[in-house]
Amino acid sequence: MAGQEKAMHFISTYDEARTLISAAKDFWVSNCGCREGSKHDCKRSRKDVCLMFGDFSASGPRKRRLSGDEAKQLLEEARRGDLVVRPFRSADRATTEGVCFCCDDCCGYFLNPEEACDKGTQIEKTDPSLCV
Repeated sequence: MAGQEKAMHFISTYDEARTLISAAKDFWVSNCGCREGSKHDCKRSRKDVCLMFGDFSASGPRKRRLSGDEAKQLLEEARRGDLVVRPFRSADRATTEGVCFCCDDCCGYFLNPEEACDKGTQIEKTDPSLCV
């Protein structure tokens, strides 16, 4: 992304999220703002899926502290629910402050084409020389 400002959110794999969680020491979770504002209940997962690696003042509703084991359990619940792993960066974009687990029912990333989100490391590529 040379020459471009990084977006607040980016896509990652479950394994990349596990590495982020393993490196963190402090865990908080809050309800997803998209799900809070949705007109219907999300059938894919619970509402408290915004994981933070610290006690940030700018966070969603119903924020509470988690243990490291609970943070890992949240990741596994996200995997079972086929949620998209979307880490988020600090305001200066220098560090990763947490992970949102998003679904296509109510997440702004899916519903708003203007929502900025950087592509992850696992971008599908086709090698035409291997095509028949």
